[in-house]
Amino acid sequence: MIIVSLLGIQGSGKGTLGPLIAAEFRLYHLSIGELLRSVCKPPIQGAGEYINEIIRHGKLVPGELVDTLSLPASTAVNIHNYRILREIVPSHIAFPVLQKKILELEAQGAYNGVLLDGFPRQLDHYEEARELCFGPNFPTLVIYIDCPVEIARTRYLSRARDGDSIAVFDKRLAQFREHTPSLLQRFAEENILIRTMNDGSMTVMEAFEALVVCLKTNNKMPL
Repeated sequence: MIIVSLLGIQGSGKGTLGPLIAAEFRLYHLSIGELLRSVCKPPIQGAGEYINEIIRHGKLVPGELVDTLSLPASTAVNIHNYRILREIVPSHIAFPVLQKKILELEAQGAYNGVLLDGFPRQLDHYEEARELCFGPNFPTLVIYIDCPVEIARTRYLSRARDGDSIAVFDKRLAQFREHTPSLLQRFAEENILIRTMNDGSMTVMEAFEALVVCLKTNNKMPL
């Protein structure tokens, strides 16, 4: 099964262009953020009513309570805590969840592959994913959506959920700027990187069609 990574800053248009790309090439659109949110959505089996009530109220679950849980409940609660703190979920927690989902999709056989939205975000995560989960051919292709920061910030705030703010955007942007350049350089060196622009000068469909033409013209989508 091929795995295509879709990367870009918050508000770059991944959530809009992703489903269109997935439908065009019969890929399963898998957002790592949505996947992790689904895992820690209450009620979490095995966590007990008290911990589930803490999660329902959007509060941190104390570490001493997490330590009392067995797998997979402890994984789900830890993901919840990292999300509340707006921190990147560590690879040793996120990878098993991601690998399990991709194996399920592969077993179903209904798709050509997976469009992995928002992963990997760091070079060490990429290297660990290849070594521990997906092998040396991960990912098959990387699509990076360029977008000016001010436009991305405006889009992000226009669809903000509870807890989203300019401060949260700027924190994620700082993390992105710290980790992404070296990651994109590696992808470019491996000749698996496609860059596209979504700066608001085109409609969503125009931006999508331009990307599809680029992928098909250069035979970049390995289907």
